[in-house]
Amino acid sequence: MSTIKLGVVALSLPFIAGWLARTGPAASAADGAAAYRVVQTLQVGGQGGWDYLAVDARHKLLFVPRSTHTMVVDAASGKTVADIPGQRRNHGVAIVPSAGRGFISDGQDGSVTIFDLETYKVLGKVKAADDADGIIYDPGCGKVLVSCGDANLLLAISPDVDPRSGRPDAAVALGGKPEFLVAGPGKVYVNLVDKDRVAVVDTKTMGLDAATHTLYLPVGDPAAARGGKPNPTVKPAPFVVLVVRAAGR
Repeated sequence: MSTIKLGVVALSLPFIAGWLARTGPAASAADGAAAYRVVQTLQVGGQGGWDYLAVDARHKLLFVPRSTHTMVVDAASGKTVADIPGQRRNHGVAIVPSAGRGFISDGQDGSVTIFDLETYKVLGKVKAADDADGIIYDPGCGKVLVSCGDANLLLAISPDVDPRSGRPDAAVALGGKPEFLVAGPGKVYVNLVDKDRVAVVDTKTMGLDAATHTLYLPVGDPAAARGGKPNPTVKPAPFVVLVVRAAGR
């Protein structure tokens, strides 16, 4: 695995907050755009905490990491249609329909679990780096991108990587601890939680359901964190997913 530096640009959070105030949902509401509201509550339940949800808009499915396993949930009914085992402390899921694969980040294991999108069978694991956290698929660069917090790295993985012996294609040094990330045209934006900044990476050098405007938000009843762990435990029964959509849709 090669380590490369891509001329990362850092944006301060006050700058971003000001930009959002001018261009974000509040500004849109002021301009007469429809406000969002909760239209449904999915009674998901199940064991484990959660972090990032992923949406398969084509098949109307939610991928919900629950610490040691990942639930596949029908987005209309909230019913579990599959459960993918074998993680130690998962965070997020990236789906790549063109490859027929899904990818689950596992922070405690420092790896990415690869599974089949049709059968949900685990195909194998690719070694990532310490604290593999946020994960997305960027169709612009054709890579699965993984932010690794303790390693201060952004990793790029090919969707067709060998699930048994493959490795990431590249590692980008970010100069801070990354958490989640989003992709834009030719770039990926990664928040650095220890720097109060957002790193901007040019993905060209590395080689939410938008169709229905629907947002899925996990909600539960976190218990107090124990043993100095930053992530709270969660009582399983109250766990639900709120379905949020613009009014009038």
